[in-house]
Amino acid sequence: MKRFYTYILLFIFFSCSNSNKDEIVFDSNVFPQHWELTGMSTGLSGDFLEGDDLPWRETILLEKDNRFVKTRLVDNQKNEAGGVFDFSIVNDEMYLVLNYDVETDLIESCGTENLVETLFMPSIISLIGGSAPCDGPGLFYERME
Repeated sequence: MKRFYTYILLFIFFSCSNSNKDEIVFDSNVFPQHWELTGMSTGLSGDFLEGDDLPWRETILLEKDNRFVKTRLVDNQKNEAGGVFDFSIVNDEMYLVLNYDVETDLIESCGTENLVETLFMPSIISLIGGSAPCDGPGLFYERME
């Protein structure tokens, strides 16, 4: 139950940001879109990491041709994967769905579809993903452009 409240608080935090990024008008047809990992919940511990405390740096670049590249940098080691993406609306909520070309460690998902990662879009400047429901990290991204 503690974990549930942690996610609710994180959702509110990212949804109520007062940064100038609120001026970005979301249009799923405007590209490129650059998303950057800004926070991480660490699963069962309930800890939240951000900034220099993050164990890796990660970006998601969405291109006009519906292709994406996800890049993760860990200890100066760069790992990239890509595929096609789409935006999906389910019960009036927006999601970004990443369909990877090949299996990779960059996919953070609890789903049974090995090549699919789904991220919830609570606002036009934030994404929430990861594998928190299955005791992995919850990942929080902000749109940079």
